[in-house]
Amino acid sequence: IVEGSTTMRRTTWCWVALCAAACAAAAAQNAEEVVVALEHAFGDEDFRPRGGIVVSPKASRNKLVRLTTPSLDLDVDAARRLAAVDGMYRLRGRVGDDGPWASTAVPICWLAAAGFVEELEIFLAPTTDVVSLSYRNLGPGACSLPADTITLDSSVQVAVDVVAQVIPVQLASGKPPPALVQAVKDQGGDGPDHDETQAKPKGFFARYWHVIIPVTLIFLTAKADPPAPAPAAAAPPANT
Repeated sequence: IVEGSTTMRRTTWCWVALCAAACAAAAAQNAEEVVVALEHAFGDEDFRPRGGIVVSPKASRNKLVRLTTPSLDLDVDAARRLAAVDGMYRLRGRVGDDGPWASTAVPICWLAAAGFVEELEIFLAPTTDVVSLSYRNLGPGACSLPADTITLDSSVQVAVDVVAQVIPVQLASGKPPPALVQAVKDQGGDGPDHDETQAKPKGFFARYWHVIIPVTLIFLTAKADPPAPAPAAAAPPANT
């Protein structure tokens, strides 16, 4: 009986130690989670809180991010006012109170065409700051809003590539865009591809020097014709 009691106590202590380790690991993971606070706005209206995105850096890729509010009831009146002018539904997010905002926007009618189901992409920096926030599944379509309530169903995933515009360091060789040439001319310039030799017409000598010079040399080096001989004097008449 004593040996059985000792074995049971050891087993109990093992389970307690395992539970304590699991709780410590879960607490450490939760402590390293980062929350991206989301805010949304209807057109030019002020931004309002809209839940957030929880980032777990040590989790697997499919569990790296999750929404705190995957389903949200939108303001029907604000949505209808926005749809009447084909306005933009705006969304932004950041980490902390002083982190940089990452913003995106989409026509409210695109959300309506998708049945108010949005798929978000978020690109994170190594410091877990938000680099970009964008939509994946939206496009133009019929702008039909529900009569009573509008429920926005959302999902989020980590973007592989950041959405950004690539700006070349040096322009490619070739002629500049026509719009750039026209803009420079409107400002009083001659355009990037202006050529002085083509803009100013050449003079007569510059165009025909290869003809003028040889002809001039011919005239200068040619010998003058000898003078005509003087007429002979008439002989005096003979004396008789």
